[in-house]
Amino acid sequence: MKHSFLISILTSIMLFSCNTDDPSSDDTEQSGPEYYPLSANSSWTYNNQNEQIGASRDSLYVAGTQMENGNMYVNLDAETPASAFMSQFLSDNIIRTTATQLIIDGSLGAPIEGLPDISLPLSDMVLYDTTVDITIDPELGVSNGSLIEEINGVPITINYGITSTMLGIPNTSTVEAPQLASQLTVNMEVIAMIPVGPITIPFTIMQSQDVLTAINTYTANIGLTNSTVLVEFTIEDLSAAGVELPFPESSSNASTQMIDTFVIGE
Repeated sequence: MKHSFLISILTSIMLFSCNTDDPSSDDTEQSGPEYYPLSANSSWTYNNQNEQIGASRDSLYVAGTQMENGNMYVNLDAETPASAFMSQFLSDNIIRTTATQLIIDGSLGAPIEGLPDISLPLSDMVLYDTTVDITIDPELGVSNGSLIEEINGVPITINYGITSTMLGIPNTSTVEAPQLASQLTVNMEVIAMIPVGPITIPFTIMQSQDVLTAINTYTANIGLTNSTVLVEFTIEDLSAAGVELPFPESSSNASTQMIDTFVIGE
C-alpha cells in the first residue's frame, strides 16, 4: 500500500511538471494581431513621393535570417536601391519581432546634406510596442552619443539623439484592419572648433534641433503601410567664423511612402 501511494504521488508530480512546461503558456506567444509578419517569401511594394526627387517605387522582401547576440533577426532587402527613408532604414539593418514589439538593430545615417558619411549606432531600438500606455510614458527607446569628424580641415563635434515614441491609434484604423503608429526622431547639434589666433574656440554651426521626424503606420497582418518623413534643419550664419563649410543655410524636405501591393508568405 505504501509503495502504491508513493508511486501515485510521484506520477502526479511528473504530470504537474509537464503541464507547467507547456509551450502554449509561454508569455512570448503571439496573443494579438501581428503588425509586422516576417515569414519567408513575404514582400511589400510602396509608392513614394518626395518633394525634391519626385515619385518613385520601392520593393522590399524577406531575404533571410541571421543570429545576433542570441536573437534571430530577419534581413529585408530591396529589389533596387531603396529611395524612401523607411525602405532604406529597414533594408540597411536587421529587424525582429516579439509578440508585442518590432525591434531594429544596426545604424542610421545622418540625414543632413554636407555632413561626412557617418553612422549613428542603434542597438535593438524598439520601433513599436503594443503594450505601451502613451498616457503614462510613450517613449520606446533613446540612443544618444557624440561623433568627431573633420570637414574641409575643420574638426566638428556631432551630438545626436535618436528617440522612438509610440503614438495614438491612427484615424484610419478599423476593426477589420487594426493599425498602430509610432514616431522616430533624430535630434542633432553640430559644433566646429575654429582656430582664432593661438587658440581654438567652439562655434555652434547648428543649434540642437530635430532634423528628422518619421511617423510610421503599421497594419495588422501586413506590416509598414504608411510613412511620412520630414527632414528639416537650419544652419547658423558662418560668416563670423571665417570658414566655409558645405552646408546649406536651411533645408526642408517632406516625403511619403504608401503601401501598394504586398504578399505575406505562409
